[in-house]
Amino acid sequence: MKTLAIIITLLILHTAGFSQNSYPAAGNSVIAAKAASPVKTFSNDVALVRPILNVNDTNGGYYQEYWYFSFSGMYCGAVVTNAGSLPATHVFLEMKIYDYSNSYLGSGFSDTVALMTPGEIKTVKIPGLQTFQPWTGSNSIGHLEFLVRADSVDMDPTNNHQSIPFPKLTIYDWTTVARSVNPVASRQVGLPGTPQPGDFIGITLNSNGYDHFVAYLSVYVSESWTVAPQIRAILYENGRVMDSANMMLPDPPGPGWAISEPLFYDFMMADSNYYAGIRFSLPSGSSLSIGGDTALYHNFGAESIARIGGSWTTLDWVPAMELMCDPEGIAEHDKTSPVIFPNPASSVLTVSNVRNATVALFDLTGRLMLTDETGSFERKLDVSSFHPGIYLLRVTTGERSFGRKVVVANEK
Repeated sequence: MKTLAIIITLLILHTAGFSQNSYPAAGNSVIAAKAASPVKTFSNDVALVRPILNVNDTNGGYYQEYWYFSFSGMYCGAVVTNAGSLPATHVFLEMKIYDYSNSYLGSGFSDTVALMTPGEIKTVKIPGLQTFQPWTGSNSIGHLEFLVRADSVDMDPTNNHQSIPFPKLTIYDWTTVARSVNPVASRQVGLPGTPQPGDFIGITLNSNGYDHFVAYLSVYVSESWTVAPQIRAILYENGRVMDSANMMLPDPPGPGWAISEPLFYDFMMADSNYYAGIRFSLPSGSSLSIGGDTALYHNFGAESIARIGGSWTTLDWVPAMELMCDPEGIAEHDKTSPVIFPNPASSVLTVSNVRNATVALFDLTGRLMLTDETGSFERKLDVSSFHPGIYLLRVTTGERSFGRKVVVANEK
C-alpha cells in the first residue's frame, strides 16, 4: 500500500441520522459479521469491516509504547466493504476525534474510492502520519470514531461505524508497553482445547534500543477463584527466557490486575524478538479466566504469542497485559556504554568507561550488595565472597542509568 502525503483535514461534518451515542463499543464483532453475511440485503449499504491502527509498529496492529519519548504519530485507516446489492460510489472513511468528555475535536478523512461493486472489499487510508496535534500535548484525546460513508443514503447504518479507545498515556514518569489494556472479553485457560498449565501466553514487543533495567508485568484476571492459581511472569528474547518473576494476585480473590515482582533485563536490541506474558499452574480440574481484547482492529497474528505444548503459535485474541518499565528507557545512542568483563566473573568484575558514575551491584531481590563512587574511569569490583548466581549491575551518571545482568560463577 502506498504511503501518501500528509493530509489532516479538521472540520465538523453534520450528517442526518448519525448518532455517536448509538455506536457499538470497541470490540463489537457484529460489525464483521454483518459485513460478511448480512441478515438482510439492502440496496445501499457500505460497511466497516475493521479499523486499522498502526502505533509505533509496522504490522498494522494496536500498540502503545513510550508515548512521550518515541511517539510521533499514527497511521490510520480501515477495511471497508459494499454490503449492499447496488454499486456504491464515492466511498470514504471519516475518523472523528473526541476528548474524554465526549466533545468533538476534529476529523481526518481518507481518499475517496470512486466505485465499489457489491461484495467488494477495500482497504482505505487516511493519508500521512496523524500527529493529533495539538491535543496530544494536553493528553485530552479519549476515543476515535471510524465511520465509512458513500454519496447514497446508507439503508443499514448499524454496521458502518466503530468506536475505539485512544492509546493510553504513560503513568507519571514510567513508561508502558501494551498491545491492549482493554479486557472486553474473557478467555479460559486450563480447560480441554485451551492452553494448559505450563504453557505460555503473552504479547509481542518491539524495541527501538532502550536500556531499561527493571519492569513489572500486569495481567487482567477476569474471574474469582476458589483455590489460588500460580502465575509467573516471563520475558523472552528470541525464544529464550530473559527473566521470570512471581505474580501477586488481586486481593480479595476476584476480577482485577495481577502484578508481577520486578523483571530484570539489560539493553533490548532493535533486531531481536521480545515476548512478555505468563506461565501458570492450576489445581486439578480448575481453570483460569484471563482478560483479553477481541476487537477487530487488532492484528492477532502479530500481536499475540503463545507456547503451547512446546511449540510457538499465536492466539485469536490479545491478552490484556501491560509491561510498566522504569523511566530510563530513553535511547542515548550518542553515548558510549560501559564495558563489563569478565562475565561470568569468579573473583573480580571490571567495569570501565564509567568516569564520574556511581556503580552499584544488586541481587535479584533488589538488595544492594556493593557500591563504588570513586569516580574513576575503571572500577574493580570484588565479587569473590558472593554466592554464585545472577546479579544486576547499575551504572548511574547524571540523568542516565545503565543496567546489565552479570553472573558470578565462583566456587563458594
